[in-house]
Amino acid sequence: MYWINEGEIHGQAGNCYLDLGDARGAVASFTKARKALNPADNRTRGLFLSRAATAHIEQGDLEAGCTTAHEVLDLAENLQSARFDSHVRA
Repeated sequence: MYWINEGEIHGQAGNCYLDLGDARGAVASFTKARKALNPADNRTRGLFLSRAATAHIEQGDLEAGCTTAHEVLDLAENLQSARFDSHVRA
């Protein structure tokens, strides 16, 4: 469980909020995750940002959703991860 840190906890909370249909709670948690994650951990950052983009859009904030989605696509250019690619497609 060496990889569990504050950013991971907030990101997983964001995933739970999103899965429960609480886009506002998800956005808040993903914002906290973004601030707490290790900047070098691009795959985890991208996974959470892809879900954050969905949360923004579900909340009705299309501009924030599209901006976040573009960040995800920028990260995708440098990553090779099947799990990450699946999130990007979704």
